[in-house]
Parts: sequence; C-alpha cells; structure tokens
Amino acid sequence: MTTAPPPPPDFPPYLLEELTGYNLTDSPERILREVVEEYIGAASAPPPVWSKTRTTECEICDREGNVTYHHLIPRSVHKKVLKRGWHQEWRLNVVAWLCRPCHSAVHRCASNEELAREYYTVEKLLEREDIQKWRNYISKQRKRS
Repeated sequence: MTTAPPPPPDFPPYLLEELTGYNLTDSPERILREVVEEYIGAASAPPPVWSKTRTTECEICDREGNVTYHHLIPRSVHKKVLKRGWHQEWRLNVVAWLCRPCHSAVHRCASNEELAREYYTVEKLLEREDIQKWRNYISKQRKRS
C-alpha cells in the first residue's frame, strides 16, 4: 500500500485539496513549489537593466564583497514621485550597489521621501555629513564573513 506524501508544511492543506478537487492538477505540491520558487527568484532579482551595472565593491565605502541593490528613489514613493513631478519615470529604477551596512546606514539617515527628493544619486548621498562620517568609519572596518 502506497501512501501519498504529506503536503508540504508551508502550504495549507485546503489549497492542495482545492487544486486536486477541481482537477486543476494531479500534483499540487509541484505546481505550488514552482510558482513560489519563480516568485522568490523574481522578487529577489535586481532590476534587469541595472543588474548589468553590478559591482563587487560598495559604492559608498569601496569595500569589496557582497553588495545589495539600493533604489536611489525608494520604490515605496514611486507613485508620489511621479504624481508630484520630482523625477522623470526613467530615474525610478536607478540603483546603487551597497554593502548591507551602508545600505542600512542610508535608510537610517533619511526617510524614503527625503531620499527620493534630495538624495537620489550616490554623489548626493556622499555630500551628507553623516554619510561622510559613516563612510570614514566603515571603510576602516574589517568585512564580516
């Protein structure tokens, strides 16, 4: 006697039953896994155009290592930026490649709206005294593994 494997713990059983009950698929776990994996890949991938600009060193502290992409105009304010005419649409997905500590420091220094209005380039960020002090400090620190 063969028993079906239990549903994956992260998918509610009713969802798997619905997919099977309506004959939408004979393998709901496989379908859901594919959808979730595709979503995670798309959600965590850098914007396609700007992925070509990826560097191996942080654009603020110049330390080499893993970098993350930082939308210079934060996504949470894109609608407001366009509505108020602060920037042209092409500028919305311009990114800077920052190490995690610098990325966090940028978001601590200003609100998303302020970043969008006033600090929408790496050069403008580097003009801030607090970012200059941060850069001076962090550039002397050993990178954590």
